[in-house]
Amino acid sequence: MSGAGAEKIAHLQRAVEAARARGPAAEGLALSTLSLAIAGEGEMARARETLAQAEARVHAAGEATDETGKRDWLRLRAAIANVRGRMEASEDAIGRAADSLAEAAHLASEAGDRELRAEALLILATVNSSLGKILDGALQAEEAEDLFVESGARTSDVAARATADRLAAMIAGSDELCAAADEDLEAERKDGKNPRRLGWRLRSAAVSFMTMDDEDGLESAYALLEEAGAAFRLAESFSGEARAIRSQGACLGALGEATEAADAYLEASAIYAELGAKLPQARAMMEAGHASRDAEDALRAAECYEGAAAIFREQESAFEEGFVTEASADLRRDQGKSAESRPLYEKALALYDGSGLELDDQRAGCLLSLGIACREAGDKEKAQQRLGEARAIYDRVGETEMVKECDRELRKAGAVGRR
Repeated sequence: MSGAGAEKIAHLQRAVEAARARGPAAEGLALSTLSLAIAGEGEMARARETLAQAEARVHAAGEATDETGKRDWLRLRAAIANVRGRMEASEDAIGRAADSLAEAAHLASEAGDRELRAEALLILATVNSSLGKILDGALQAEEAEDLFVESGARTSDVAARATADRLAAMIAGSDELCAAADEDLEAERKDGKNPRRLGWRLRSAAVSFMTMDDEDGLESAYALLEEAGAAFRLAESFSGEARAIRSQGACLGALGEATEAADAYLEASAIYAELGAKLPQARAMMEAGHASRDAEDALRAAECYEGAAAIFREQESAFEEGFVTEASADLRRDQGKSAESRPLYEKALALYDGSGLELDDQRAGCLLSLGIACREAGDKEKAQQRLGEARAIYDRVGETEMVKECDRELRKAGAVGRR
């Protein structure tokens, strides 16, 4: 076990001890969290033993009669089923994992725990894709994204979106799946009883069209997203509406309508602001900045980037603040202000380094841009240093073409011995 893993488990063991005084339901939740951490370190036998202790607390707690106690009891059962499903998935017991995760999602819904339901649905989406249930998985990932936004989860909505996009691409690549998705969508339209679920199906269908990357596909996607937005408004699912509008922004950008794309992103950002979903608000604002930059509206782009950076800073999301700070530096370079861009690139690098995440690709790209900015500002010595650092990262990760790009920039900066 790694040192960091041992420290985390020791911390969670102390949490179990502290929870014991609050009753069996609280202790069981702490034990379920501990069992998942132990499983993450590969000690499956110990993890199962700890999970069994959590399950024993279910019986000790009993089903409460008061509303709060009942929610806690359901949440405990949901957490245990969620951990059990994850462990089964890690051991390739895919069928059992699907059953456990579906149980977890149902119990979490009964308990009113949106984030726990979203966690179970996201893993279930991946499990179902392994079982060939791609349409079910796509719908579950769409729902998970909205639930993560509504529950205030920090970055899990991004993971859910990536899963939904991956499954939508799988649907787009199969005539059989496309036909089945069309049938499910038409059935949902005719039923009309669950507009939120209809919105998820429409959104998934739209993303499938977007992966086709042609004008007809993008226009079809846009129309589906408009319908999805209307369905979400009917269901008063404003997180779903915001995601549909963000996707409309992506369609408009791909169609070359950058100003309209920026408008869509800002509309989505405003909805997230009303929901108090700070990080999605900032991400949509950053996307509006990118679209404004494409529209050559530097003032609007700068305002969007500054607004997004302030929120990321407030939310202590260092790597995302790094992304938008680097984008601000790129904007300055677009305007021929290489000297002004340099401190922004340096700040972005510091944010990446302070994030605690492995961001090799992002750091290398930022170093490359910084090196070019230094050369353009006449500081060839600093340019060679930063370009050399970028080259070293690209070389280490095997990005041959980018190594060649760094060599070309090093030659421009006066480095000798580069071919």
